[in-house]
Amino acid sequence: MKRSIVFVLAFLCVSCLSFAQSISIPGHKDKYSDFVTQLESGNLSINFREFRESLIDSKQFIESGNKSEELAKLDKEMKTLMGKEEYDGVIKTTGKILSIDYTSMMAHMLRARAFEKKGDTLNQAKYRSILDGLVNSIFDNGDGKTCVTGWPVIKVEEEYFILRAMGLQPLGQSVDKNGGICDKIEVQTKEGGTLTYYFNVAKVFEGYNKRLGL
Repeated sequence: MKRSIVFVLAFLCVSCLSFAQSISIPGHKDKYSDFVTQLESGNLSINFREFRESLIDSKQFIESGNKSEELAKLDKEMKTLMGKEEYDGVIKTTGKILSIDYTSMMAHMLRARAFEKKGDTLNQAKYRSILDGLVNSIFDNGDGKTCVTGWPVIKVEEEYFILRAMGLQPLGQSVDKNGGICDKIEVQTKEGGTLTYYFNVAKVFEGYNKRLGL
């Protein structure tokens, strides 16, 4: 009887792990692929800024650009499924997104929430910790108050994720070159006032140039 119980528990654990690990690791022999391998294995002791920026230097960056339409559809699907509380679908869809771009903050956030709703605290903690690492790698490298001290991003969607996570509504955006190259974004606060934040977009433009072959 005890052997039967142990076998059932072992089977359930393996099933949960195989389902949770439905993320394809890039086959490129580069830093980005190594980072994804580490993070999926549960090793979170990495430099998250270096990880985010390694995407631009990876072949995966070109592949993710070629799949921009697919990513847009998956992003919409992921949010729709979350709204319907279809958590298995959310986990499956976020797995597809992260297989293409493991730096997606929104995918990590909703994946963590879905696992939490399903009572899978281990995977919830894992993807929440990865999300925290990604976010903190921006906050810990600037204060967003000037172009010189702008928060470093590798893609525009990171800017809007950060601002909305802060409870701020973007109102307008312009480029500022006083001390670097930055996106200057005016936001509305919950109280109805306005603030201005700066994001260092040097890596964003580096990525644009790479995709254009410049």
